[in-house]
Amino acid sequence: MDHLTREVNPTHASRAGIDLIIPIRPILNHRAIARYSDPVSLDVDQLDRVRGALVGLALGDALGMPVQGYSQDKVKEFFAGTLGFRDAEAHHPYAHGLRAARITDDTEQTFLVADLLIATRRKIRPIQMAELLEEWEQRQISLGLDDLLGPSTKRALAALREGTSIEESGKLGTTNGAAMRIAPVGIAFDASSQQQKLLDCVRVVGMATHNTDIANAGATLVASLISQCIDGVQPYEALEEAFRHADLAQSFGYPTGSELISESTKRSLGEDMSEWPTGVSISESVPTAIACVLTNLGSPWKALEAAVSLGGDTDTIASITGGIGGAIHGIGAWPKESVSQVVNTNSLLIDDYAIRLLGLRNLEF
Repeated sequence: MDHLTREVNPTHASRAGIDLIIPIRPILNHRAIARYSDPVSLDVDQLDRVRGALVGLALGDALGMPVQGYSQDKVKEFFAGTLGFRDAEAHHPYAHGLRAARITDDTEQTFLVADLLIATRRKIRPIQMAELLEEWEQRQISLGLDDLLGPSTKRALAALREGTSIEESGKLGTTNGAAMRIAPVGIAFDASSQQQKLLDCVRVVGMATHNTDIANAGATLVASLISQCIDGVQPYEALEEAFRHADLAQSFGYPTGSELISESTKRSLGEDMSEWPTGVSISESVPTAIACVLTNLGSPWKALEAAVSLGGDTDTIASITGGIGGAIHGIGAWPKESVSQVVNTNSLLIDDYAIRLLGLRNLEF
């Protein structure tokens, strides 16, 4: 087994007071989950869109994996005109050794958040997220893939090891890690009726590594948009409400002096694609991902292709793009062969996670 499919001893992840099998594998505590995740009681259309979001973020991650960090010209040269799943080049600075259709930290950490939400019945504590990220990082180091960990998360975990408080460890976190793994929060909370709970959970999930105003805003924007689209709200209507939620969220966390992410997103939507930024900053990645989705509303796959063709942080931007696009269109909008390839290559348990996460949505605290 490789690093994406091997099982991990659950005792390795029990320091936070819960027993998990680290990403991709489902939660162990099935008996507790069964009480509130009966598939019969779930809305079929919502479930379809949840499955679409989870598959979409994995598709985008895998599609962008081999060209992350490349320029637009190099991306074009690499794919030779036809975008698809490819092996990473042997000398790739981040994804070396990863085969075609493999996911990266974007999807793995997304399912890490999903595991925590399910195991704690949405009552995550910041230290739990920090400890599981630390364990995930150590596994990547042991596999020679430590470059996959983002700069804000790597810096924050190092600070925590040195004794920095969990409230301060993420005070410099302005990159896109907070947004790339936040989709499960949007699934588990109804942004319309549980607005404050969603905002609070976004802050808790990101506190250890991305405790800044701009990171809170960017992650909230993505979570709220996914949450509303799962309910069938039209994308532009959902975006307006998500802007309001993001503006509220940007008043929390260490101040960075950043422009409101709602404003930078509106600007990207009015610009030519060639002007969209593609860096690792959350203020660049999130607006660009949303622009990719909304300028390709007729085809979520074309939205993924647009995200990857831009170059830069391709796996993360495409993953966020896929999560939102899947929440809008549902799983049927994705090419079946591509879905099968990514799901089977990475042993993704999409239906298990979709049922359990959506089952959390109507939970009472």
